[in-house]
Amino acid sequence: AIKYCIVYCFWGIIFLSMYFGFYSSMTNNQIIIKGSSSYFIPRPFWSFEALSWLCNNIYNIFTNPGGLYPSWFSLVMFLAGVYFMLGKNKKIVALLLFPIFLALLASGLHKYNFFQRFLIFCVPSILFFVCEGIVFFSMGFKRFSPLIRFTLAVIILFFPITTSTISFFNGYEKEAMKAPMSLLNEDHKNNDLLCINDKAYNAFLYYAGYYGISKNITRYIKFTDRVYSDNGTPFVFYRYEYPVFNSNGYFIGIKDKSNLKKLYLNSEKVFFKDGTRAWLVFSHFNNSKPFILEYLNAFGLSQKALTGKNVAIYLYTQNK
Repeated sequence: AIKYCIVYCFWGIIFLSMYFGFYSSMTNNQIIIKGSSSYFIPRPFWSFEALSWLCNNIYNIFTNPGGLYPSWFSLVMFLAGVYFMLGKNKKIVALLLFPIFLALLASGLHKYNFFQRFLIFCVPSILFFVCEGIVFFSMGFKRFSPLIRFTLAVIILFFPITTSTISFFNGYEKEAMKAPMSLLNEDHKNNDLLCINDKAYNAFLYYAGYYGISKNITRYIKFTDRVYSDNGTPFVFYRYEYPVFNSNGYFIGIKDKSNLKKLYLNSEKVFFKDGTRAWLVFSHFNNSKPFILEYLNAFGLSQKALTGKNVAIYLYTQNK
């Protein structure tokens, strides 16, 4: 009992120091609270909405951040592992599951985001119980136990190994944004307009603070990755957004955003209303890239361009 108390005490000290040292300031920011409301358990807790939220989020843990597919199979192995371990050592089960329940409680109090990267600490516990679940099922067929363990392990590990191998040889695609952001950092000016597609948006917000771009560029146009049709006339949706960054230049939320509007090839000079320069940033672009470039070529002059794997950045000035 003393051994487990010591473990819990050390865990509590580390948790509280991390929470109050790094995370608590986020929970006092109303912009973040408003923007991440879907990551908190809905109230009242006994409502159908809360139950649905709980089932969906727990189920999704196995894919992100767990990286295990298919989710239903991993969930079955996990539950079997928990059941198996309850018969062996209830204290270990409590020790490994307590942080997850604490995160759920904090989410219910709107003090912690129960979402993806905020749940990375759950992964070791998930993997432990999934492995125990594999052992549990294999014990029911002792004659074929080695074969069953091997088969279940292959099903669980196939997707993580495959994706890791692909990333190892092809590189991690999200890092491809570094080169365009470096160019933007070298040549951007105050009041430049940044036009960015949906899939590049999150990566930009991350690197904006790293490169210090967020301190100078305050206006953004975010446009969709798809080109739509209005009675045969192509268009993309766009809107203005105003991200908020802290004193160190790192993204903390969205202050304001306008309603979605339609951008046609013959639309007014949306990008050059104030005679400013416009940067275009694309990532994992669909068919909206050639559409946006065609629109800009009608009003502006391309000054710089840098393209890479699934990313591209362009600098345009107004055609006088």
